[in-house]
Amino acid sequence: MRALVVAAVLAVAALAGPLTTGAAAAGSASRAVEFVEAAQNKDGGFGATKGAASDPLATLWASAALLAAGKHPRDEFLKNGRSAEDYLLGHLGAYGSLEQLGLLALVQGTSGLGASAFGNPASKIAARLSESAVRADPQGVAFAIFGLLAAGDGSAKTTARKAAESLLASTTSDGAWGPDGNADSASTAAVLQALAATGVANRDTPQVLSGFDYLRAAQVNDGAIAESTRVEKASAGGSVAATAYAIQALEAFGLPSIRTSTGKTERNGLTQYQQQSSGGLTSKGGIYSQVPPSVVETAQAFPAFNGRSFQLPPVKSTSGGPDAARRRADAKRKAAERAKHDNSQRRQSSGSSDEGASSGAAGSSGDTADDPGAFERAVDGGGRAGDEKAAENAAGDEPAERSARSERAAREEAAAPVAAGGEEVSGSVVRASSGPALKTRAGADDSGLTNRQRATIAVGGLLGLLLLLGVGLERLRPRPAGARALSTEGLIAAQRVGRPLQRGAARAG
Repeated sequence: MRALVVAAVLAVAALAGPLTTGAAAAGSASRAVEFVEAAQNKDGGFGATKGAASDPLATLWASAALLAAGKHPRDEFLKNGRSAEDYLLGHLGAYGSLEQLGLLALVQGTSGLGASAFGNPASKIAARLSESAVRADPQGVAFAIFGLLAAGDGSAKTTARKAAESLLASTTSDGAWGPDGNADSASTAAVLQALAATGVANRDTPQVLSGFDYLRAAQVNDGAIAESTRVEKASAGGSVAATAYAIQALEAFGLPSIRTSTGKTERNGLTQYQQQSSGGLTSKGGIYSQVPPSVVETAQAFPAFNGRSFQLPPVKSTSGGPDAARRRADAKRKAAERAKHDNSQRRQSSGSSDEGASSGAAGSSGDTADDPGAFERAVDGGGRAGDEKAAENAAGDEPAERSARSERAAREEAAAPVAAGGEEVSGSVVRASSGPALKTRAGADDSGLTNRQRATIAVGGLLGLLLLLGVGLERLRPRPAGARALSTEGLIAAQRVGRPLQRGAARAG
């Protein structure tokens, strides 16, 4: 029985493990992208750390990470500030390496922004790619390939594939990749992604197998991937970039996670460098570290947390940028101001003099709509014609009789004086009354009180005074045995006085 219980517990733990890992990864991804987004400055750029002055490289990486989260660089801006797109366009001269040009082409192509406005980064990459570049900077070539693929045109994809074939043939002596023959983990993982993206290799390709063997050898105790295999694994920490790229490379080829002897995966290792309080990451800190997290490293980690490689789906702008957003806000504010001061929106009766107060044609037959304003059956030029017209409609007169009555109405209207200032709209006034407004009740004065009401108030006040007087006198003198309290006597006296006053007030009211 005990064996069955243990087996059941282990089965539940095995099923819960992947779910817990997935939930943790989703939480880490959300916190990472929130940290990146919060590091934006008013000029549209992002600092190397939160609160620092804007930095071109940090802004480039932040824009790529936000695109991986489905956020367009044109839509990323602070109130009354510039967008990330504006900052990138203003600092194109700062992007000169193959990795930077590749990221710039990736951002430009994924966001659908004009290549010419961004200085045609794909064209610059194509002109820079060579066999010597592949040997000197394989990681930069890998990012150049990502940018060329994002450009989308056939010639760029052809160039990307040729570059990937050169990478495949340029492994180091230990079966990995690195600058000038010195293998490192970040370069190896980035190149593996590029090989998968272009399709020049698969999971069984020897160079791919040797590359993952290198990453496995570089894994440290917490599950993260160290910068290279040359570090002392017992004491070395991991690299955020190398670990993130390794996660992406494994997913690109559909391979399982790399595990330590204690079962720690590269995902477990990456979370060890995410600061609990901010959600940012840095290779120099940890969960409870006070070291300021890096915007660049956090941006590098986000796609890995989010399960994305550097082949990103297109993202469209939803706001049109800060200028368009401000124009919409101004238009909305002005419309609200106009509505606030527009009296026509508060009119009870509307319509021109030709249409009448009910906005129907003057004298139109069959119009039975009630006028919501101050006039009923209003017509242009006088009131009686409108009344007669309504009477005709109700009585169903013959056309000849209606014509005769209309002629009489026209003659009466011509004889009636017209007020100066233009056309006159008249009709039967709703709830109109002549003379001054009536009082509420006969005998009421300007205060609205009758004689009876005033007398009742006076009696009540007198009774209150007598009661207070009785209480005060009772406290001043001793009482004989068996005598009634003076307050009681005061109440009796007040009742005797009050009854005649009430009868008199009743007769007067």
